[in-house]
Amino acid sequence: MTAYAAGQHIAVTFNDVSGSSGGQPISLNGSLRMQFLSAFDMNSDTAAGLRVDITITNLSGSSAGVSFGPESGAARLEFSTATSFALTIDGVRLSGLSGVNSVDASNYGIGTATLRRAYWGNAKTYVDDRYSAWNVDAHHVRLNSRATVLAGDTRADIKVISATTLQTVFEVKLTVAGVLKTYEVTATFPDAGGTPTYSVTAV
Repeated sequence: MTAYAAGQHIAVTFNDVSGSSGGQPISLNGSLRMQFLSAFDMNSDTAAGLRVDITITNLSGSSAGVSFGPESGAARLEFSTATSFALTIDGVRLSGLSGVNSVDASNYGIGTATLRRAYWGNAKTYVDDRYSAWNVDAHHVRLNSRATVLAGDTRADIKVISATTLQTVFEVKLTVAGVLKTYEVTATFPDAGGTPTYSVTAV
């Protein structure tokens, strides 16, 4: 079966399944369920219009030698075009994702991405985090990485203006109700690594 109507689902259980993907070894355990919210044909050459709820239960395994899980959770995946999608997990909506490269949680790069989450638990009010050329190397955000935080009439434009092994300096342009103020936030890391300390200076 390759064509699914809205309301139909696919349920798969993996029991020590192993093989390869993209030339890399992969193994899987656990279960996966896809509940289609829109009709979809697996033979279609585009995912545009696809809306599906994805649930995983105790999913674990390894890919290219990196182990993960077991993980359980649910997400909603929605494609507006063949290449533009939004992913919602635990009330946080990810959209506009592009230019992603990742080694692990401490080393990755994001070309663009927007994260939207409810503000103070109010589902009608949102905070948007927008990332542009955001690069992290060994937990440290790299030079010229940018982010923007939007909430109501408040906007914070953030740019890394200096980055060394022991110190990262962020320029923060904060606009509240049309009034702009600029700050420099300095993160200083201990020689032996660990949690940085922060200082804030008005510019």
